[in-house]
Amino acid sequence: MIEISFTMVLQWINFGILLFFLTKVLYKPLLNVLDKRRALVEGELAEAKKKKDDAQEILREYEQRLGDLRSEGRKIIDDARRQAVLEKDKILDSASMEAKLILENARLEMEAQATVARDEIKRQVAELVVDCASKVVEREVREEDHQKYIEDFITRVK
Repeated sequence: MIEISFTMVLQWINFGILLFFLTKVLYKPLLNVLDKRRALVEGELAEAKKKKDDAQEILREYEQRLGDLRSEGRKIIDDARRQAVLEKDKILDSASMEAKLILENARLEMEAQATVARDEIKRQVAELVVDCASKVVEREVREEDHQKYIEDFITRVK
C-alpha cells in the first residue's frame, strides 16, 4: 500500500498552491489574451468578409455599368451607322439630281447652239444662193427679192 507521509501531504499542498498561483497569475491572463486575440481575429475576419461582400457588390455594379455602357456604345455606333447611311443616300440623291440638272442644261444648251448654228448656216446658204443667183442673172437682186429667195429656200430646207 501507499503510505501517506507528511512530506507527501506538503508536496500536495505546495502543488495546489502552485497550481492556484499559476492559474491566477498565468493561466487566466493567458486565456484572457487568447480570448482577446480570438475576438480580434474574428472581428477582422468579419470585417474582411464584409469588405469582400462590399467589393463583390461594387464589382457587380461595375459589371452592370460596363454592360450598360457597352450596350449604349453599340447603340450609339448603330445610330451613327444609320445616320451615315442616310447621309450617304442623301448625298447620292443630291449628286444624282445635280448630274441630271447638269445633263439637262447641257442638252438645252446644245439644242440652243444647234438652233443658232442651223440659223447661221441657213443665213450663209441663203446669202450664197442669192450671190450665185445674182451672178447667174448678172444683175443685182433687190432687197425684196433677196428676202423672198431666203424665205423660199428656208421653207424648202425645212
